[in-house]
Amino acid sequence: MQLITEIVHPELTSKQGRVFRRHAARGIVMRHEQILLLFTERYNDFSFPGGGLDGDEDIVTGLKRELEEETGAREIQVLQHYGYIEEYRPYWKPQYDLMHMTSHFYQCEVAP
Repeated sequence: MQLITEIVHPELTSKQGRVFRRHAARGIVMRHEQILLLFTERYNDFSFPGGGLDGDEDIVTGLKRELEEETGAREIQVLQHYGYIEEYRPYWKPQYDLMHMTSHFYQCEVAP
């Protein structure tokens, strides 16, 4: 597995402390010269479809579930792991000092 990058939020002063750990899976879906991205009004940005894994959910199972939920995709084929991003940012729940999220990116194909 290849690390794409590590992101540390500018307001975070340390990666130490009480850490909320999260794992996510995201799909890279391309058709010809187009790439599938989702717009999130809350953050006013675009991102690859996908999201957090549930409990001990298998990463590929979670990716397929998220792609279907977010885009309505069907006949999802997970082709290969592209890489992962390690992200550290402040967390909104007071019992934690920060969140550490690992997001795995997979090349996928979906039915037209």
